[in-house]
Amino acid sequence: MTERRGEDKCLILGSYGLWDAMSENTACNVATSCLRDDNSNGASGSDHVGRDRDPILLDDHDNEELFPVSKASVDAAALVCRLALGRGSSTDNISVMVVDFKRH
Repeated sequence: MTERRGEDKCLILGSYGLWDAMSENTACNVATSCLRDDNSNGASGSDHVGRDRDPILLDDHDNEELFPVSKASVDAAALVCRLALGRGSSTDNISVMVVDFKRH
């Protein structure tokens, strides 16, 4: 277990395939760049990844509840995943989730 610190920006949960294809530093830099753009600029109408601040609602079919997820977190995870897939260096599946600790 690792204690969370105030300067922590996000948590990246990734399958083995992600870490086979990409270093921790690269994944962190990509994800925090997406989240930083969203948190500093808000909704600007730009097509840049992570600018839309409206939450995405994910349906949990077992509990029939909706969970709000920021578009910036989804976009950051998608970009990290696409970059890892593009490297083609992993023979394992690649799954990524990004949790934004700085979202207000």
